[in-house]
Amino acid sequence: MPVNLRDSADLRPLEIQLVACAVRGEALDLLDGGEASVVTMRGWGPDRRIRADVVRELLRGRYDDPVDPIGVRVRGVVIEGRLNLDSISAPHPLGLDHCYLPQGLSARGASIPGVTLRGCRLEGQDLSPLFAPGITADWVDLTDASVKFAGPGTAVFLPAAKVAGSVNLTDLYISCPHARALFAQGLEVGGDLVMQGRFRAVGADVRALVDLAGSRIGIDASCAAATIENKEGPCLHARGMRVGGRLLLNSGFAATGKTDKAAVNLSGAHLGGWLYLDDARIDNPAGAALWMSHAQVGGSVKIGPGAQLTGGGALATLDLDRCQVAGNVQLEQVALSSTGGTCLSLLRASVGASLSFFGETHLRNAGDDPLVRLDGIGVGGNVRFERSTLEARRSGAVSAANARIGNDFLLGDEVTITCSSDDDAVDLKRAELGGDLNLQGVRIENRRGGALSAFDLSAVSVRIEDHTTLKASSLRSAVRLYGARIQARLLLGEAVLENDRGPALSCFNMRARDSLRISADFRALGHATDSQDCTVDFGNFRVDGDLAMDVRGIRNPSGAKGRVSLDGMTYSGIPGGMDVHRMLALIRDGSSVYAAQPYQQLAAVYRAAGHDREVRRILMAQRRDQVHGGALAGAAQRAWVRLTGLLIGYGYQPWRAVVWLLCVMAVSVGCALALGSQGALTRTAAAGAAPARCSAVEQIGVGLDMGLPLVKAGQTTLCKASATDWGQALVAVGWPLQVTAWAFATLFIVGFTGAVRRNL
Repeated sequence: MPVNLRDSADLRPLEIQLVACAVRGEALDLLDGGEASVVTMRGWGPDRRIRADVVRELLRGRYDDPVDPIGVRVRGVVIEGRLNLDSISAPHPLGLDHCYLPQGLSARGASIPGVTLRGCRLEGQDLSPLFAPGITADWVDLTDASVKFAGPGTAVFLPAAKVAGSVNLTDLYISCPHARALFAQGLEVGGDLVMQGRFRAVGADVRALVDLAGSRIGIDASCAAATIENKEGPCLHARGMRVGGRLLLNSGFAATGKTDKAAVNLSGAHLGGWLYLDDARIDNPAGAALWMSHAQVGGSVKIGPGAQLTGGGALATLDLDRCQVAGNVQLEQVALSSTGGTCLSLLRASVGASLSFFGETHLRNAGDDPLVRLDGIGVGGNVRFERSTLEARRSGAVSAANARIGNDFLLGDEVTITCSSDDDAVDLKRAELGGDLNLQGVRIENRRGGALSAFDLSAVSVRIEDHTTLKASSLRSAVRLYGARIQARLLLGEAVLENDRGPALSCFNMRARDSLRISADFRALGHATDSQDCTVDFGNFRVDGDLAMDVRGIRNPSGAKGRVSLDGMTYSGIPGGMDVHRMLALIRDGSSVYAAQPYQQLAAVYRAAGHDREVRRILMAQRRDQVHGGALAGAAQRAWVRLTGLLIGYGYQPWRAVVWLLCVMAVSVGCALALGSQGALTRTAAAGAAPARCSAVEQIGVGLDMGLPLVKAGQTTLCKASATDWGQALVAVGWPLQVTAWAFATLFIVGFTGAVRRNL
């Protein structure tokens, strides 16, 4: 039977006081403004007991005198029995302060202006200590309350509750060894949801210990300094949650779970403001620490300083895949670790401003997946790594393939990246940058693979400088930029590139619209053992502007050659920093394989500048290297090229043939004078007259006739070889001299006309 408030005989003395206080608008305070511990509450006797039905009837208005609008307020009593407010429509709020409810409270479908359970102790064995699905209220306040539940269900059950104002769970303690702590799916709060301070939920359930999936929070949701510990499952499940303002998981927030899913699940959540995760600790050895896949954040995501997230299994420790963030994503003084794989994943995420890692941020994993996954990400501003350490034991460190970044991608000062993977430590293949790719002071070391892969990259400039060190151990190049398209320049400054198993740098098929600059402080050390490989490969590199190179720091310990490949490289001006002799030495000794194009390109820029002498020098060097490099097939062809090189400078110095022709003429004249003095030449005489010896002038004329292939002095008609042995010897010597003279004359003509150059 319900309690009859109109019959004082049916009420206990304390209950009569409660009714009187409710009518007068006063609080029944048995603590005189003080507080009581749980131990004290359990020791309260019958003089502090109020039956639950009395409170229910008061809220329903079952008394002759109306209850004051301030409501029913009680401090320091025991509510005897389960407080059943199911389906009631109360005109006044309920305020219990430091009261003991050993059998809990039920308010299914109730409509109450406000519910305050500040400092109260609610307990339950089989039924939830606080069971209020579908409740409607202006506020709910459980500040400093404690809930203990020994059953297998849920300690605080608030699904589909509608609160016009705020829900305040500050300093609430929920203990449920075999159940969920808080279930509030579909909760609607017009103001703030506050679970901060000493809020603590401890339990063991395969379901989420705190479940806010699908909830709607009008302003902020705060879990600052809260502690959630689930020994058998997830900690906080807030999938699809909508928060009009900020979500605060900071100021000492701690969540410890044990699940192959996520300790904190915010997937699909919509946040109107910022997400704060500074000074937070989330641990989940079997899965993700924080999962925010497909979430939308109207502000920024601030992780750190002081945040520590630990994960394991197949999921990323911090998963922001396909997340949309209007502002920044910032990691400052953060420690992320994973025993399974990825620490941070932003696959196909969208960041309106910048993504930043700085302030002693440390990321470490032990799995096969990349440490940081940025594949397909879209960032409106910069991606910056500064003062951070990334350590991957069996995987690559940063994977940002197909990333779209509006400004710079920076691996800056005091950044250390170490890994041991067949994959490249940093992967930027097919990435599109609106600014520069800057490697400034970073140290990257991969003990099993490459350091940086950025083939088919699109950027304004690529800058590797400021004491950058890139070390690799791979048959591929330590740094791969082949196919990259650079709108401005490639700058190789004060940096060290090293690969103990292969090439150091590959820029094959790359294009720079402005320039290529290699400073004197640049060092590249490769071990290119293949005859086709070089320490630095500029093959098919197109430089639309200037070329300035100092390659003294590029070495290949495997051999004297194989330093730099320029085969297919094009540029528009005379290379700066290297004269023609050093360029020829680089072309000759830089590659172990002969290629004609580097010589032709160098000759073309000198020809365009009007330096014909250097052009001839370059092209002659090309022919020499062609022979010495074994590029000619057949001994006959090699002999012919060597011969033309000796006689006419491969066709670029036809004057050499004239010199040789003059030598033939000198020999012819010498022979004519020497043999003529022995009677080899006689003057033509009349019939019957004795022949006379030719004069010295006539002998010289005979020598010129023998040594000149076209022009004749006419002395052979006046002065002829005698029939003596000396005369016959002169005739025999004259024949090869004439043939030789004709040969040199022919070589001069074909050299002068360029026929030899076209046929070599």
